[in-house]
Amino acid sequence: MLRLPIVISLIFFAFVNLYGQEIPEVKFNHLSFVLESRDIKALRESSFVTDTLVAYETRTTKVKSQATSTATFLYGHSNYLEFFETSGDDPNLGFLTIVFSVDKISEFNKLQSLLDNTFQTGITSRQRLLDSVKIPWYDALSVVDTTIIDSTFLSHCHFWFWIMMYKTEYFEYNNMTINNDELTRENYLEEYNSERKNKIVKRFSGIVMKLNPDEKEYLTKFFEKIAYKRINGNEYLSPDNFKFLIKDRRSGDQNSIESIKFETSKSLLNKKTVEISDNIVIIIEGDEGQLSFKETAANSNENVK
Repeated sequence: MLRLPIVISLIFFAFVNLYGQEIPEVKFNHLSFVLESRDIKALRESSFVTDTLVAYETRTTKVKSQATSTATFLYGHSNYLEFFETSGDDPNLGFLTIVFSVDKISEFNKLQSLLDNTFQTGITSRQRLLDSVKIPWYDALSVVDTTIIDSTFLSHCHFWFWIMMYKTEYFEYNNMTINNDELTRENYLEEYNSERKNKIVKRFSGIVMKLNPDEKEYLTKFFEKIAYKRINGNEYLSPDNFKFLIKDRRSGDQNSIESIKFETSKSLLNKKTVEISDNIVIIIEGDEGQLSFKETAANSNENVK
């Protein structure tokens, strides 16, 4: 009689041979979050954030000859946060977008083929204008579940995700390191090494999200497809050890993030709490910390269930 581990191994390899590939490692790259202008201003003007906490930048990126995008960035070693600002009555306030990525050049199309069995996918190429030259920047893979996403979903949606793959041309143009045909997040963010020196944040390690039932079904179906480890009923772990905890978003709250976790470069003996604004609080204890965001009330054109 075959022992259980052997049976499991045989099933696994049969699965790999059937589909011709293993599941690519899909990692957390960054998130984008829409904050109120006064909260962005408080982040930018906080000496604790800019001088002590994390590598920081506010940048206007040219994506086309006329199109630009301005955001505030907080950089970790292998991932980062991107904050956009808006007015308090904007229905996009509190909108969260999670961006995943793969490192190996060969795995992007493999991942699309895998996802095509369940989702409707599409790839869009993005360029960045550098020194008046259009440089291929990354490919964006959209993943749409047509069994969930319809006009009703979109009318209440306050969360989205997609997957990216950096372009070799961008790494070469910027003299970024390419090892073993991998375009890694670490090498992409290497240019901020000096800014990260002696800062508290080492890497962003998790997020507590607030989603409605349809958004939750959409995301967890994706997690199961790419074989993320399910820690418990509502918590998942990526191959790069980034934790996703999903909570319910209450009616009237249009904020899709409760908190963002991070690991520290050194352990703090005493708990430290810093109030950045009325809506943002930073708490650090030991070798970890979090940015916490208070609920944001929806306007009369309610966006959430």
